[in-house]
Amino acid sequence: MKRLLNPSCVLLLASVLALSGGAQQATPATGEFFGVDVVLDTGGEYLAAWQVEVLDRVGVARIVGVEGGECPAFAAPAYHDPRALQEGRIVLAAFQTRGELSAGRVVVARLHFQVEGPVVPDLVIRPMASADAHGRAFAVRAELARR
Repeated sequence: MKRLLNPSCVLLLASVLALSGGAQQATPATGEFFGVDVVLDTGGEYLAAWQVEVLDRVGVARIVGVEGGECPAFAAPAYHDPRALQEGRIVLAAFQTRGELSAGRVVVARLHFQVEGPVVPDLVIRPMASADAHGRAFAVRAELARR
């Protein structure tokens, strides 16, 4: 089984859990399948490590896929628990210190959801941790952007 994060990365992410910058919400229209981008605004800092929680407060959306983001550093799918797929809550994390890091508004992942029935999901994202390539924590704003 693939290891989610190395111990130093887990320590880094756990040490900055208090940096959650408030929950942002996206409320997509009801439909069978839809995708959302996970967008982090770094405020000018270069992003090397991040962790977010995404959940559906209503519990009608199932996560059916996780893709990488648009920036080269996070083009591979974020680490996550594969068992979280098919549920309405997932924690995503990624860590990259090599290559070109992005700053500003960064699409770090894309999630695919399935919704059955007429109830509209209430998607929320909560930033849990973020840091630069030197391990210095900084706050990010997180949002979900419907595709």
